[in-house]
Amino acid sequence: MVKELNIWLRDALEAADCVVSPRYFVGKTVAVLGATGFIGSILSYTVAQLGATVIACGRNKTRLDELFVGQESVKVQEIDVTNAYLHFDTVPQIIINAASPADPQSFVNNPVQTMLSNINGVKNVLDYAVEHHVEQVLYVSSGEIYGYFLNEHLLREEELGYLDLLSSRSCYPQSKRAAETLCASYAQQFGIDVRVARPSHVLGPQFTQTDSRASAQFFRDSCSGRDIELTSAGTQIRTFVYISDCVAGILSILSAGEKSVAYNVSNSAYPVSFADFARAVGRVGGVQVHIPQAEHQINQNQSLKRIAQLDNTRLMSLGWSPQINFESAVERTFALLRSNDTLAKES
Repeated sequence: MVKELNIWLRDALEAADCVVSPRYFVGKTVAVLGATGFIGSILSYTVAQLGATVIACGRNKTRLDELFVGQESVKVQEIDVTNAYLHFDTVPQIIINAASPADPQSFVNNPVQTMLSNINGVKNVLDYAVEHHVEQVLYVSSGEIYGYFLNEHLLREEELGYLDLLSSRSCYPQSKRAAETLCASYAQQFGIDVRVARPSHVLGPQFTQTDSRASAQFFRDSCSGRDIELTSAGTQIRTFVYISDCVAGILSILSAGEKSVAYNVSNSAYPVSFADFARAVGRVGGVQVHIPQAEHQINQNQSLKRIAQLDNTRLMSLGWSPQINFESAVERTFALLRSNDTLAKES
């Protein structure tokens, strides 16, 4: 556990060095909801490094205590964001809502809970912010909100594609869309300062052993010496971002961004196909990657595709820029996971 925390602290220190206007956070009290999650955990560490007092919140008090042991600037509090009446031991000046179901398996098995958690969770945060005059709320949304388009391209924040409203798999992106609109509605009606971050696919060693995302499985296999098996041709193009760059971007939205504006958090300079991502993970682990041949499709170019390439121009205009390129992100994630033996335990 100590080695794991040292790895996370290194990512947090690097993130803190890349935040735009970092002194903005000095002396503030910042509540991070979802602090045991992939993004929320490093957010909590980083905000503490910036001189703020952090209230790290989550549903699992034991896990919170493990993650933030010895962190004097971090106070842990057991909170379920879906509870109608939130209470913080100290009223924060800033709330970062990074609490959300993010495991694709939960989208399949619990679509109703996924939707209600996202929508009711942000509503409860916004109600608290209005009642207690919280200075800022940042909502961590998702690049999945963009949906499907005909052509591959870098997506700007004002674009919006197709989602099948009668597909239960739309529970996650559709509820994230609704949560963003709820943020905008509270801002307009009650005058609160709300901002939105839309991360692309995030890489880093904070994967949990139960993470069912394909990217986590690739690293899990590679760390364990198992060949990587794709279930499709992997032609979809994605942009990735390393966790320290992601966290620095999110915090820069708070310190330098605009009210009621959404920002993509991505490394747009390195779009990579899912197959090439798998190959990169396989290469660092010395394992083979098995990719099925693409089935021939008539008018394939005219079919809708889920687009996962995010344009980061708006965020970069604030002065933020990603520091870790794609290859380095893969190599670092693998090396840190291997050194910590986090995922290899499952072999």
